[in-house]
Amino acid sequence: MAIAGFAGVLAAQAAMGSSWRTGVDPTERTGLVTSGMFAVVRNPIFTAMLTALLGLTLLVPTA
Repeated sequence: MAIAGFAGVLAAQAAMGSSWRTGVDPTERTGLVTSGMFAVVRNPIFTAMLTALLGLTLLVPTA
């Protein structure tokens, strides 16, 4: 589950193409991504991060 989550993060970032960026430039406008994972989930990057976190939590033998 953890590996699937990490792979999902990478896939979602790759699916954003040129819309993936760090920081906010108020003059730059990118298109809204509505295909692939983004057609199913509003924010697949955070969803995949939560999946990875759940997988890592399940790997720990104690609370």
